[in-house]
Amino acid sequence: MVDQLYCRLVYEGRSFEHLAARDGMKERTATLLGPSKTESMSGYRLGLAVAPPVIIDRMEQALSILCLRTPGYNQHLLKRWMADDNDWLAERTKQHEELRDLVVAKFRAVDGVKVSPPRGSSYVFPDFSARGITDHELAKRLKQEAGILVSPGYQFGVRGQGHFRINFSQDPAAMAASVDRICKMLKDL
Repeated sequence: MVDQLYCRLVYEGRSFEHLAARDGMKERTATLLGPSKTESMSGYRLGLAVAPPVIIDRMEQALSILCLRTPGYNQHLLKRWMADDNDWLAERTKQHEELRDLVVAKFRAVDGVKVSPPRGSSYVFPDFSARGITDHELAKRLKQEAGILVSPGYQFGVRGQGHFRINFSQDPAAMAASVDRICKMLKDL
């Protein structure tokens, strides 16, 4: 089972290869898709799955036991998502890419902070391990002193220590101001 909610939000004209498209994987893969990331609709809990019929049948059985169907008030939203929206998606991706580049540039301007621009998605994962503070402590201080919530890297496993994750899919002015506050704290360490 693969979560490929970001498959439509990739940058620099790259294409996305679904795992199910690889040789021998179509019959073995359940792919989760939906508008929650690209269209910033995560609260709607709306999406779809593509899988072999036997898997879809089992998913349907599990869903019928666990919960009711997708609420009717938001089912109509999938119609637009499933339609030809290439122009809209290209503009949306361009906006995200510009915001990504702004955020990455701000973090790269801080000594001891390394960040790679993501090839897709709405998250950056700066490495500030050279600044002499744990990711847990930084997250705590950012919340208390700057009013900013970040996901400390330890939540993503051992290799995430010394990092934090932020979602940059937000109002550009608010995001820039927040990143400035984070950078100020990092510089002041």
